Amino acid sequence: MGQITLSEARELLLIDKYSLDTECSTHPSLFSHIADQCAEAGSLSDHAKENLAQVNAKVAEKLRIKANEESAKLTEAKLQESILLDEEHKEAFRNYAAAKLNAEKWTSTKDAFTQKAFMLKDLCGLFYSQYFTKESVNVNPAAVEKETMDVRKKLQEHRKESMSNGRF
Repeated sequence: MGQITLSEARELLLIDKYSLDTECSTHPSLFSHIADQCAEAGSLSDHAKENLAQVNAKVAEKLRIKANEESAKLTEAKLQESILLDEEHKEAFRNYAAAKLNAEKWTSTKDAFTQKAFMLKDLCGLFYSQYFTKESVNVNPAAVEKETMDVRKKLQEHRKESMSNGRF
């Protein structure tokens, strides 16, 4: 299986309860593929974070050299502010934020595939118990009618008793 997009992966979360055999046989390989994509996205996020740190170090060095050449005093607070305002830092941070967001989305998709495995197990149990092929509760119409009549009789008796005791 080749690379799939995040939206394609999320579409694969849908379960066709009438094709459980196919769902159960394909889920392990799909989960493995999603886990690989998740790991790759995490790796890209780590790489972007490292790149951000390197860009910050280069910008700090450039600012220190410039301050030294101008004989200007550069405090650590001023250095950090200047780094945050630098365009190289902003671009590296945007790349890191996008990579981190992508990694978190893949992680949540991987977690959803874990949940899908539990749901497949539960659905298989329901099919095994023939939940989808018969009534889940056997209803005896005569028994239901008798119970209804008994409840009505008790309510009438309770009303008569309340009326005779002066309670309304």
